Amino acid sequence: MIYYIVRKTNYNWQAIAAVLAFLMLVLTASWYLYSAGESKKLHHQHLKPEISCQMEYPIKVEGDKVFRNKSNPDIIIKNNGPIIALSVSCDLKTYVYHRKRDEVTTLFDYGFKGFTHAVSAQKLEPFSEVRYSCVGVNGEDLTAVYSLSITYHRESDMEPFSIREYFFTENGQYNFGE
Repeated sequence: MIYYIVRKTNYNWQAIAAVLAFLMLVLTASWYLYSAGESKKLHHQHLKPEISCQMEYPIKVEGDKVFRNKSNPDIIIKNNGPIIALSVSCDLKTYVYHRKRDEVTTLFDYGFKGFTHAVSAQKLEPFSEVRYSCVGVNGEDLTAVYSLSITYHRESDMEPFSIREYFFTENGQYNFGE
């Protein structure tokens, strides 16, 4: 390659030096980009995916009216970070507590036939989410407790993680920070 450069530049040593400097610059930049990418991969292999869960009433649009549908809340599982979460599943149970009778009157145990989880995703990409609409509990003197148990795995080594969340509604109302 050097012989070709020397012949094309007709033994102009300044042009040869400029071409070689340019090639060194390209090689150095390529090596830097490659090593930075490999370093990022190694760093991400040991980070835990940033999974969070929230509950909200979905927004409905009917004609020119926009409102929150407060009959059935949505459970939202979000991946808030750059690490992919695999085999995400959520076991969801709703307990209905009657305050006057001081007892749990109903239990909704959501799940697919033959499975214990109600929500699942094979892969939860970075900054994406999964939604699930659950049964709303309305009525006087009723408190609903939504119990969620979320399990997921880190992509690099399939290490399992889990989180547990609880959401409460009273008389069919939940203040979602509004």
